[in-house]
Amino acid sequence: MSESEQRQQWVTKHVISGGMCINDTLFHASVDDAPFGGVRESGIGAYHGIEGFYTFSHAKTVLKTGEHTLVKQMFLPGDNEVKQMIAQLLSN
Repeated sequence: MSESEQRQQWVTKHVISGGMCINDTLFHASVDDAPFGGVRESGIGAYHGIEGFYTFSHAKTVLKTGEHTLVKQMFLPGDNEVKQMIAQLLSN
């Protein structure tokens, strides 16, 4: 979590991971056409043909969330439209 562009670029370049979120914690896993999985022991899985190439070249998903997101609205103190919408959905 950082608003510093320099820090975000450094982490993206230097941290070894299967995927990452910048200013978010989970939504990269919900993108169904992006690679998802770890590295080393947790990244091994498909090894034959083109899937093997993809496994061992291991593309990294980077999702950067903007300043105004629904997730952030859910955790702001007090009431807001997002919290009211969620309450409405849960009450049905």
